[in-house]
Amino acid sequence: MSSRLLEQYVYLFLLFIIININKNHFINCEFTRELVVKKDFFNGIKPNEFSVYDTSEKNLKYRIDTKWFKIHGVSITAKPSNEEIATVEAKLTWLLYEANFRILDNGVWKDGTIKRKFKVFYNTYEINYDQKVITLEGDVYKWNLIWKDVNTGKVYGQIRKRAISLILPNVYELFMTDDFPEAFYLVGVAVADRFSSSSSSSSSSRKNG
Repeated sequence: MSSRLLEQYVYLFLLFIIININKNHFINCEFTRELVVKKDFFNGIKPNEFSVYDTSEKNLKYRIDTKWFKIHGVSITAKPSNEEIATVEAKLTWLLYEANFRILDNGVWKDGTIKRKFKVFYNTYEINYDQKVITLEGDVYKWNLIWKDVNTGKVYGQIRKRAISLILPNVYELFMTDDFPEAFYLVGVAVADRFSSSSSSSSSSRKNG
C-alpha cells in the first residue's frame, strides 16, 4: 500500500470519528420542535441560501433567500404561501457584523438586533429580541451552536451540522423550544452560516496560497 493511499485512509478514519463526536454532542434540553436546514448547492456570488424542511425532509416549510447588492440582506418566507415572515438587514460597520431583523410573531412584526462578539476560540452573537438578551454561541467550525438566555441561562435551541464536507452543501439539524417563533431561529442560522462559510473559504485560500 502506497503512503499516499495510507494517508487517505487515515484522513477518512479521522473524519469519521470527528463526525460521530459531533453527532453525539447534543445539549440536554427539552426541545419540542425540529427542522432540517439544507444549503443550496449553488448561489453564484450571492450569500448562502437555504431550504428548510420538516424532519421527513420531504415537506418544504421555509425558504431563506438573500438579496442582490446588499451587505447581507435576507428574506425568509413560509411555504407554500410565500408569505414573508422575517427579514435581516446588515449594517455597514468597520469591525464586527451587526444587523437589524424583523420577525412576524403571532401576526405582529417585532424588531431585533444581532451583533457578532469577538472571542478567540468561539463565535458568539448577541441577540436582542422581545425584551430578552440571548447569545448564539458555538465553536469556530460552527458544528454546534446554542441559543442561551444571558440572564437566566435557559437554552432555547441548538443547531448542529449533520456532517462535515468540503464538497457537499451544509445540512443542519435545528432543535427549538416553544419560546420563540421558528423564524427567530432561522435568522440565527442565516447569520451564523455566513461566517462559517467565509471562515472555511479563507482557510482554504491560505492553504492553497
